[in-house]
Parts: sequence; structure tokens; C-alpha cells
Amino acid sequence: MTGRDVLNRALLLMDRVDCDGMVDTENTADYENKALVLLNPLISELSKAERREEAVPVSSLEEEIALTDDTVEKCLSYGLASHLAFMDNDMNNFNFYQTWYERNKALIPTLEEGVVDTFNALGGMQ
Repeated sequence: MTGRDVLNRALLLMDRVDCDGMVDTENTADYENKALVLLNPLISELSKAERREEAVPVSSLEEEIALTDDTVEKCLSYGLASHLAFMDNDMNNFNFYQTWYERNKALIPTLEEGVVDTFNALGGMQ
């Protein structure tokens, strides 16, 4: 997914749509201007949650985001919506989106790492 896809999902969450249910591009230019600055810190935070070695920032909304699609869909859109709602001083929606962002971030599966039984603690369990 691209930064624009995330912005559009966030705007849909925020009900910034026209009468046809499409993102209202005429009245959302301010959000588009702020989105890139807000996305990169969120990408950095979610990269750590996915235990990636390094976060890959985006330099335009047209770039692909280097996170799993699941993380982008379930977390990043809510994170962006929460930041945009906060900038609008919409605290009710900010709290709602932020809660879902944090909840979904906590559910991100991390890479499994092998455990070395240095002290042979599991030896008696075989």
C-alpha cells in the first residue's frame, strides 16, 4: 500500500467523504499536506513493533510503505486518523482512533526467534 492509500483509509475512517461515499478531495487538502510528516514517525514506530532492522521512511504519498499489508491496514490508518483528529482538536475521535491504533499495534505478530536452552532447563521435560 502507498501513503496515499493510507491517507484515503484514514479519511474514510474520519468520514471525510462526499455524498457518493468517496474521499472528498476538495475539502481534504490540509490533511494531504500534513500526512507525509505524520506518516514517517508512525512507520518508524510500527517498524519497531514488527521487529524490522530499520524503518524505511517515505518521501512521497505515492511510495509503497515497507510494512506488512496487515499492519498498514489495521494500524497505520488508525494512527494517521488519530493524528489528524488531534490536529483538528477532535478529542473524541482522537481517543477512538488512538485506542484502535494501540490495540492493533499490540496484536502485530513479531518474528519468532529460536531459544537456546543454555542451562538445559528443558532437559528434564523430555
